[in-house]
Amino acid sequence: MPQPLPCVDFSAARTPEELCATARTYLEELHRQQCERIRHDFTADPLVAHYTDQIDRILTALYRHFLGDRRTALVAIGGYGRAELFPRSDIDILLLKRDDDPHTTNALEHYIRNLWCLGLDIAHSVRSPEESLEDARRDGDMLTSLVEARLLAGEEELFRAIDVLHPPLVARQQFFADKIEEQRLRDAKEEQSGRLEPNLKTCTGGLRDVQMIGWLNRYCRSGEAAPDLEGLFEPEEYRELVASRRTLWHIRFALHLNGKTRKDCLSFEQQKLLSVRLGYPDGANNAGVEQFMRTYYRASLRIRCLNRLAIKLIDAESGNENAAIEALDEDFILIGQHLALRDRNALFTRPQLLWRIFVHLLDHARIKSISSQLARQLRGQCDKLISEDFLCNRQANQCFLDILNHDGDVYRQLRRMHRYGILSRYLPGFGHATGLMQFDLFHEYTVDQHTLRLIHFLDCFKHFQPDYPGAQEIMRNLRHPAILYLAALFHDLGKGHRGDHSKIGAAIAAKFVERNPALDAHDGKLLVFLVANHLKLSTTAQKKDLSDPAVIAAFAGLFRDSEQLDYLYLLTLADISATNGTLWNSWRANLLYTLYRLTRNTLNAVTPSLAQQLNALKRRTLELLEEDPVAVERTWRYLPDAFFLNDPPLLLAKKTRALLTHPDRDFAVHLRNHPPRIFIAARISPDILFARVSHFMERNSLDIVEARLYSDDTRAMQQYTLGDASDFDETLRKRLNQTISGNIPPRPLGARLPLRPLQHFDADTRISYHQEPKHRRTVLELNCKDRHGLLSIVSRVLLDYHIHLAHAKIATLGERVEDTFYLTNNSGCPIDDPDVLDALGTTLKKALEQ
Repeated sequence: MPQPLPCVDFSAARTPEELCATARTYLEELHRQQCERIRHDFTADPLVAHYTDQIDRILTALYRHFLGDRRTALVAIGGYGRAELFPRSDIDILLLKRDDDPHTTNALEHYIRNLWCLGLDIAHSVRSPEESLEDARRDGDMLTSLVEARLLAGEEELFRAIDVLHPPLVARQQFFADKIEEQRLRDAKEEQSGRLEPNLKTCTGGLRDVQMIGWLNRYCRSGEAAPDLEGLFEPEEYRELVASRRTLWHIRFALHLNGKTRKDCLSFEQQKLLSVRLGYPDGANNAGVEQFMRTYYRASLRIRCLNRLAIKLIDAESGNENAAIEALDEDFILIGQHLALRDRNALFTRPQLLWRIFVHLLDHARIKSISSQLARQLRGQCDKLISEDFLCNRQANQCFLDILNHDGDVYRQLRRMHRYGILSRYLPGFGHATGLMQFDLFHEYTVDQHTLRLIHFLDCFKHFQPDYPGAQEIMRNLRHPAILYLAALFHDLGKGHRGDHSKIGAAIAAKFVERNPALDAHDGKLLVFLVANHLKLSTTAQKKDLSDPAVIAAFAGLFRDSEQLDYLYLLTLADISATNGTLWNSWRANLLYTLYRLTRNTLNAVTPSLAQQLNALKRRTLELLEEDPVAVERTWRYLPDAFFLNDPPLLLAKKTRALLTHPDRDFAVHLRNHPPRIFIAARISPDILFARVSHFMERNSLDIVEARLYSDDTRAMQQYTLGDASDFDETLRKRLNQTISGNIPPRPLGARLPLRPLQHFDADTRISYHQEPKHRRTVLELNCKDRHGLLSIVSRVLLDYHIHLAHAKIATLGERVEDTFYLTNNSGCPIDDPDVLDALGTTLKKALEQ
């Protein structure tokens, strides 16, 4: 057993200076012992209580010295009033006074001045009781702080004068409404739960949610004395709340002692440090830091569920659920805006009613939510409701599919099911995925939250979405949308297991199909196919050359028919969009739709030959040009096929017009904004041009996502696609023109510190090659950690080895990049000498790791 922490001893202190010196010395020793304590197993609750008690002793000792004979009161408010002080918490105090007596004012000033000498984060205010109450009427934060006020020393009469509970200072319903709106705004600010660097206090499911329960419980529930939370919750619910809060306290106490800044934010750095300090070892399937964060995310999910339940219960006690009763059908009624059962015990005798709850919520927009009684039943009894018989019941399974086929807001209902634990019980593997995170910058959400976001995007495709080409039409024509939603629910359930998560997820989905009598063999195979191949469309689009008919033919070979492609296309669009907030852009949208369109043509046997495609593109482009057709044809005669492929006629017209306008001059033109494209023609070596351009782009923080390099008989031509956030204006275009036409070699990139998040991640540099003899080129695939100037480094190495780059696709995935380069030697042939390739890989790896 650890030794008790020391208590402050003022017995030898006589003067204010001695009191402060004793307190400072004690706090330094206490901090040292607290740090030592968290190196071993510890429970935060007694440490928080002890620290709060010692701060009480220090502040009251100084108070008695300076203000003991004055008609004042020392009051703890806020978190200090709740007696929840952590090592780096703000210490909020209110000093109450009766009047502006100069002697009292002078004593207060001396007291406050000595508090500053303690080295603590003390926030103080000096008010009369009347001023305090007036401020509380105007300011909800002040009112909330007084709800938790605790007298430390001084006149009890002054303290009683700031009682905001008996009677309530503002109407209880008003306080309730204000707090619910405050939570809504905080949720909107913090966005969704499951973010990479959560704030322990303010994120969804954070400690503020626990505090919200306490505020509403103390202020809004009837009775002369502040009611206990144990009277609000059932015993098991209360134990769950305390255990989940204890988990967050455990983390927060260690965090406060472990860091010097951002004291409530679980930054990447702190996640790694705390996972080690709190004893989470790396496992076979999950790193220790991922296990640590999973503990946090699961606790936060439980807290948010109990927060919502408490709000319902308090709302019901206030009479807001005692409105007029309306019959919906023989089993359900509507009490005000809350859905309830006629017979409260009906769920236990007829569990199939479970899904009808969510059908009613989908069918009736006026239903705000479910009643507190029904919410409590769902949350506490779902294991009993979803029995083995229920899981194999055809009618029950068909009803779930009907929910997924609904044209309403399916996302909200699945989110509600997840909150009550229904998805974890009904879907195999969903419980394992709950709170599961990947410690990287690419996956911004936990697996369960990512999955629900994916469902949200599928719902969005029911309406026109300009950023998602073809999505609404394809969604509208799906034969069985429920299969798409099921694929979304299962697609990542293989994560957290050893092996390919797509294959593991497909196996989990196959087991679901086997025990589900509502799914026929055709739909079952479609579901398993989608889960097994949910990454194929994105990886092909982002890494392969889509102008190569062989690539399209090979990809089309994955599909039985175009229906499978339709489902996979929508699943891929939503999956990418739900992974993180910056991943989806117009370049990816164009790539994926191009691959979808070309593949669908192949599957439907309507793919024209390459010559037919080129002739059709040229014909439509000529219709857009006002220039002399003879001059246009003369310009096109010497251009390679790569100039035309994968660009719409409008862009081809702009590129052609630029070549005709500047026949003897180097130039760069801005083609369009979504995504930004830059077309360049110059009479210099294409490899030197690529080195100059990539250097220029990176010096100006322009993000290259694709580069296509080709030439006619006189000039090197290069086309760069930039990220949507790249701001390429006319000033930059003129500077780029100067860069490509000048003979000055590019300066080396200046040293830059990596972005803060990148400092905490590692990614091995992997280089691989494969040959494409048909296209007379070598493909280099580079996987490494992202860094500033990466493409410029690659261009210099290729230039040194006299290797020509024909095409490049740049994919940045969080802290990693997965780039594909299509290479030839100066003769336009593949690089087939293994010694050259080995030397190139070694040099490139060394350059990237420096």
